Amino acid sequence: MLVPSSGWRGDPQNHPCVFRAREHLLSERQFTTAQQLLADIHALETELLGFERMEGIRSEIFYPAFIAGEEPENDARVMDFGEWASVYRTWLTGHVKA
Repeated sequence: MLVPSSGWRGDPQNHPCVFRAREHLLSERQFTTAQQLLADIHALETELLGFERMEGIRSEIFYPAFIAGEEPENDARVMDFGEWASVYRTWLTGHVKA
């Protein structure tokens, strides 16, 4: 077994340099995950904005009404309202994590 010049004689996997490298990789992975979460939240917000513009109402107002059982006047829009509610619920969940 090679012994580092620093005199380290323990398990090579527990060497301080290996430990710092692991910490760095974990930090990068967390940063990437945070970046992806933020990108996902922005994509959901774009989708919500499309629904809001189409219906002329904010998601914060729409969602409680939808949960209370209000339905669109046009039956053809029921699927859109269900999708809107799903996107908003997902956005709320992601927003809380961020």
